[in-house]
Amino acid sequence: MRTLGIVIIGFLFIQQLSALDVPARVFAPKEGAYVYAESSDAFDGFTKNGITIEIWFYLLSVPEDWREECDLIDKPYSYDFRISGNTPDDKQAFPDSIASLQYLARSKNGGGIGGRIWLFRDDLKKWHHFAYQILGTGPIEITAFIDGKNRGRTVSNAVDGFQTSSDPLFIGGRYGYKSINGWVDELRISKGWRYVQFPDIKPEREFKADQNTVALWHFDDGTNSRIYMDSSGNGHTLYADETSFVDSKSKSVIIWGMLKKQ
Repeated sequence: MRTLGIVIIGFLFIQQLSALDVPARVFAPKEGAYVYAESSDAFDGFTKNGITIEIWFYLLSVPEDWREECDLIDKPYSYDFRISGNTPDDKQAFPDSIASLQYLARSKNGGGIGGRIWLFRDDLKKWHHFAYQILGTGPIEITAFIDGKNRGRTVSNAVDGFQTSSDPLFIGGRYGYKSINGWVDELRISKGWRYVQFPDIKPEREFKADQNTVALWHFDDGTNSRIYMDSSGNGHTLYADETSFVDSKSKSVIIWGMLKKQ
């Protein structure tokens, strides 16, 4: 019986380790790591036709301190999505929340138009879809979706106006900010608004390229890759500043690689 107990404990330990394995075809940044696409007019947020940015992401943990922020997507001086720790006031107003996803289209003075999505303990360790749409050059209109739910539309005419940015597009982190503790999978940027007809949407788990696709990354190049190819055919390669290296031969990684596309 004692031997059986040891075997069961060992099995549970191995199972727990397997649960922490990184999936085979995602970008999983270690702290300080990120990937970026070189600057392109295609990523400009403020145009008369608009832009749609959507991503599938998975969080293992979130910042506990309100002074800490993790970059999910960042086009400096243009738009950014960040995971931010709660302030003391946040914790008092939303005691069950653990952090928030903040999204912002930035005006020339550093302010802008955006919103917050509160994150709770149940939001960790599961896949989420987030879509953000910007339209116009000033005034601008934005809308956001989280897991298919419409967060509403907002219009702003900032006195100082909005501007495009010549900076790269950063994913998963950025210099000067923390990297997300989690994974990024499926990122698509499109010209125009993809979601305009219905209050809620049913996002695809695997994005497809069409005539409106500006860039599309499946992250199928592997967790250890230094580059991630653009599946849109437009050549917007993502380059890794640093990369999280994992054991790509582990059993759970191999199984995930088989299941992800099913």
